[in-house]
Amino acid sequence: MNNWNIALVKGSEFKKENGCIGTENNCDSHIKGSFSGSSTAILGAASGHKLFGKIASGAKWLIPIPTKAIMNYDKGYLIIASKRRFGGLHSEKYNGRVEIHLNNKNVDSFGLKVIPAEHSDFFHRPLIPENIPLLKPLNSCQTIYTWDLWRERLSFRTFQELSIKISEFVRWDIDYIGFVYSTIDSNPEVFISYNHMDKDQALKIAEDLNEVGIKSWIDEGELNFGDSIIEKISDGLDSVKYLIALISKNSIASNWVKKELKIAITQEINNNEVRVIPLLLDESKMPTFLLDKYYGDITSAEKYNQVLNKIIMKIKMASNN
Repeated sequence: MNNWNIALVKGSEFKKENGCIGTENNCDSHIKGSFSGSSTAILGAASGHKLFGKIASGAKWLIPIPTKAIMNYDKGYLIIASKRRFGGLHSEKYNGRVEIHLNNKNVDSFGLKVIPAEHSDFFHRPLIPENIPLLKPLNSCQTIYTWDLWRERLSFRTFQELSIKISEFVRWDIDYIGFVYSTIDSNPEVFISYNHMDKDQALKIAEDLNEVGIKSWIDEGELNFGDSIIEKISDGLDSVKYLIALISKNSIASNWVKKELKIAITQEINNNEVRVIPLLLDESKMPTFLLDKYYGDITSAEKYNQVLNKIIMKIKMASNN
């Protein structure tokens, strides 16, 4: 089943990098009436301001998206929207430059070269693909910019980092920034058990596995109020073929990691379906109940690459049999 979803932040929820960027509450170089409301950020200096034409501007936004959505990602679009028709991307000089990056990967770089009949500035007005569902609040915006959102541009993280840089004569009213995307429901092959202090390593493994088509389930963001943690873990393990357990001084002291492992090992013994793969993150000693398991040492980058390649080959070969 194909489901459309939306992940947006307001333009005003930015981190300034350089130059000028104003909001209704902190106008920077702009007058109060320039903003469409609390959602608006205006990137670039106002005409007549001392910095206009002298300094480039840049900012970043963190866009939240569930890691499970990235795992099941099908297709989508990067969206940047403005409530005002002529509040969008414009430049008083020909070929004013714009650069857009997602997770430090280039999305687009272009110049503003077209003057519409109703205005004196140069604008950039690409056509919106017809198949994009303009869900709320995008349906209230008069100017919308879209780019194809390839899976390779997404990071297996809770937040995606989008950065925009514009040259000194360019301004951009931004009310909403984020993604419209679709997912395809499917079961993961791997469950990753970890202590929250080892989250970065867990996310890296999940991302590397997903990059090669091995869908990985990580319990981040999956629990709702009132859920039974043990039941949720059991449900997760029921749908996977492998459990990767990250062993470190942090996880050895974690009761929840121990519970996940014991549930998985019980299932491995009872139905011979779940396979437990311990991975050692530091110099900790392997827990007694895992001593009879083959484990991978990923305490260095070189060892990590070797072990991960073995895991990928193991899972791929088993899937083909």
